[in-house]
Amino acid sequence: MTGIPGSAADLIYRFTCPVCGSSPLVDGSVREDMLNRGCYLCDSTVSEADFEAVRHD
Repeated sequence: MTGIPGSAADLIYRFTCPVCGSSPLVDGSVREDMLNRGCYLCDSTVSEADFEAVRHD
């Protein structure tokens, strides 16, 4: 996530589920929700390592 300015809430992330392989783009609020609740598709636990900042919104 380095090299992209702005707050975490303003970033767009590529999420890649370590279990089901789902790979959507998500915003900062969805990222935070997924870190608390898990993958929306398979309910597996996810970590910050599963998100890569791809652009500033």
